[in-house]
Amino acid sequence: MFGSPRVRSLYFLLIGLLLSVAAPAVIASEVVAILTDGPGARPMVSQQALETEIVSLTSGEFAVKFPLDKQLNGNWTEQGISAALDRLLTDSDVDIVLCLGVLASQEAARRSDLPKPVLATQVIDPRLQGYPLLNGASGRQNFAYISNVRSIDDDLALDTPFAFHIFHNGFQLCRIHSPTSFANLRHFK
Repeated sequence: MFGSPRVRSLYFLLIGLLLSVAAPAVIASEVVAILTDGPGARPMVSQQALETEIVSLTSGEFAVKFPLDKQLNGNWTEQGISAALDRLLTDSDVDIVLCLGVLASQEAARRSDLPKPVLATQVIDPRLQGYPLLNGASGRQNFAYISNVRSIDDDLALDTPFAFHIFHNGFQLCRIHSPTSFANLRHFK
């Protein structure tokens, strides 16, 4: 469900850090909004598991809420995801936004000014996707992301016919998930 123990630890460490940064020393509650790529999305970590772990991690310090009206999806389109993220970022009731999808995470990474903490949880390859990186962190206020330290580019750099075809004519990646998802990942470098 969470992949490796290291990935699980990183998820909850970053979420805990975001919650502590976003919250004053004494606070009654935190509202966490969730943005998925589209209906029926299947993130690497289930939303229910994340909610359970976040509540457990923060119990005794403050209450964390995941209101249903703050759980949006982008209908698998860049425009839909951008509009949903705008809505959550301007919602005064939302304290933190969790992006539980590759496309939603990519949209958050593209933004240079985030008015509240955003955690991008579904990153394929930060280097190929053009994610910000400065001294091992995003270097961008209110933006954090979780990624595998290994680059897809490193995996495909082998001198094989497969790698040749992937890089032939400027293409770096093959189909990911579905044609719709791939079309929306045009921000890969």
